[in-house]
Amino acid sequence: MSDALQAELRELFARAKMPSSPALAAQIIELAEDPNSTVDQFANIIQLDPALVARLLSMTNSAAYGQRHEVTTIQRAVSVLGIYRVRTVSLGFQLVGHLGRLGGCSFDMPHFWQQSLLRGCLGRELAEHVVPSCADEAFLIGLLQDCGMLMLVQLLGQTYAELCGDTSLTPTAFYLAEKRSQRYDHAETAGALAREWKLPPTIVENLAAHHTEPPFVESPTVADQLRSVTYLIGAISLGNGETDNKNEPALGQFAYEHFGLDESGIELVIAAAAEAYDEMARALKGIVPDDLDVTDLLSKANAHLTSAVETERRESSEQQAQLKTALGEYRDRAARDPLTGVLNRGALTESISLAVQQARQTHQAVTVLFLDLDNFKKLNDNFGHHAGDEVLRGAAQALKECVPNAGNVGRYGGEEFVLVTTGLTEPDAHALGEKVVASIRAIDFSALGLPGPVTCSLGALWAMPGADVTGDSITKAADELMYQAKRSGKNRCCFRAQSDVYNVKHLESDKAAGDARANAVNKSAAKSGTKAVLPSDYRRVARALDVNQPQRVVNMRKADRKQLFTSCTVCVLDGATLDVKPETGFVRNISTGGVGILTPRFVMRGQPIEVAIPVKGKPTLYVAGVVAFCRHAEGMIHEVGVQLFAHSNEPILSCDPISAIRNQDWVANALQSMRKAVAQPV
Repeated sequence: MSDALQAELRELFARAKMPSSPALAAQIIELAEDPNSTVDQFANIIQLDPALVARLLSMTNSAAYGQRHEVTTIQRAVSVLGIYRVRTVSLGFQLVGHLGRLGGCSFDMPHFWQQSLLRGCLGRELAEHVVPSCADEAFLIGLLQDCGMLMLVQLLGQTYAELCGDTSLTPTAFYLAEKRSQRYDHAETAGALAREWKLPPTIVENLAAHHTEPPFVESPTVADQLRSVTYLIGAISLGNGETDNKNEPALGQFAYEHFGLDESGIELVIAAAAEAYDEMARALKGIVPDDLDVTDLLSKANAHLTSAVETERRESSEQQAQLKTALGEYRDRAARDPLTGVLNRGALTESISLAVQQARQTHQAVTVLFLDLDNFKKLNDNFGHHAGDEVLRGAAQALKECVPNAGNVGRYGGEEFVLVTTGLTEPDAHALGEKVVASIRAIDFSALGLPGPVTCSLGALWAMPGADVTGDSITKAADELMYQAKRSGKNRCCFRAQSDVYNVKHLESDKAAGDARANAVNKSAAKSGTKAVLPSDYRRVARALDVNQPQRVVNMRKADRKQLFTSCTVCVLDGATLDVKPETGFVRNISTGGVGILTPRFVMRGQPIEVAIPVKGKPTLYVAGVVAFCRHAEGMIHEVGVQLFAHSNEPILSCDPISAIRNQDWVANALQSMRKAVAQPV
């Protein structure tokens, strides 16, 4: 770092009557580095600055921290916010206040600090996803990244001020332009300022290099991850115009490679940053613009992140489409029985499992027909394999004609065929079995010299919506029915309906019987004097869990699980009372198959549960499933994993639990498996 730059900064501080090392900031840093420091020690230092005290109390009493009673002491504020956040916020407020003394600056200072605060919030939220232990450092780095511009306007004069006023430049384009035309750049100046004020080395190094793209590291350290966060938030364009600079980085690709963030993940980070900005802006009232909606600026940031790889993504999508078409054709050929053209056994088994899964999701019945051609070995021996092959082709064609535009037909092996379809009523399923037997018998094979019709024995199993079946179990049951048809004389259909599902007829009586248990539970909770869990408690526990799982982030690029850190409403369905009781919880992460939450009470494994997640600017997302695990985390807080079965923009369980049990078979199955457990007396 240039000694000349450091000397010029000291001269500037002297002219502006600014301290070269703000005393209060230095004391905060020293105390933060002491592992034995206490809340009271932090409070005693902060009380030396009345303006800082007022801003911290304002932040603590904001809605984000959910305090029941107004916080009026700095000791309580430090306890609620936590030492790490107090350190970072206090440093930020102190340094922003000192930099605001610079006179004769050509900047629109409220707009400048608005942009800086946005970068700080983006840094914190991005770090929460990839390196939670450095979230506070990322906030401070983002807040101070552009402060070097304030210094350089004073040192370099009008030419630099004009360069700063060029709104057609993105941050990277601006940095390259100042490198070409000025003797100092704002990144090295920010680093020099941080060194002059004796900020921690991590802050100094990241500020000085925040426009230098770090290389991709297969197994990044915490320092590597913070370096990548620093670079990304410094390169994002917040409302600036476009540039055709050929050196403009592909930030969307960078975010995906370094953090595993796709477009949806980026949107989550930006939405969280907008909420964090609203919280911080109230505490910085008078420094940043009042009542300013930053949605437009953040939407432009999102566009800047994703547009740089749009062309590459489009080309990749076209290549993938071509590959998918070719692969689809290959898979279709590979899935077909070469003789009959219907599915082979492997593809048939997969098709049956898929049909059962889809039927479960759409609450439909499943029908499986398993047939065997009668006396086929004798036919082969007497008339030859050519005749046998023609009979197999004819039988396959007849099966396909029995289920036009629906179901799947496959050759199970030898002279055995299986047909699977969904959505039939019980009488229609029985009729389909009889139709197939008649269709096989009606095929004219006289040209092959056969003396009479070919017949089949068929087993037909119909599983009602919600029946506890799998692809294997329903196929095996139909196979057993087919053998029953053979033992009964062949050339016939043997039919059975399977309906072993939770009996919804007794739901209302179950509900009445569980009222006493519910009252006992409520009285017990009231006597215990249970206190509400605060949002700050959830965030602290979530951060501690993440810190204790350091390898979780390493393979994030290969996973579809996204970190959210947002409040939610949790509704657990009580199997005895058939009631749901909404409680405030906290979402840690979500994927296509599960969601991780923190709740204020223990829930049993297997219980049906609904999680309502607010999405800014969109309808609330409702996800529902069963509890996969529940572990105690701290105090009243429990860590819960949920296996998801349904999602909607409307309530799934909480609106009408009894209808949910009738219409969602996974709910009925979950209650059926838990019924004995939940019926135990309190």
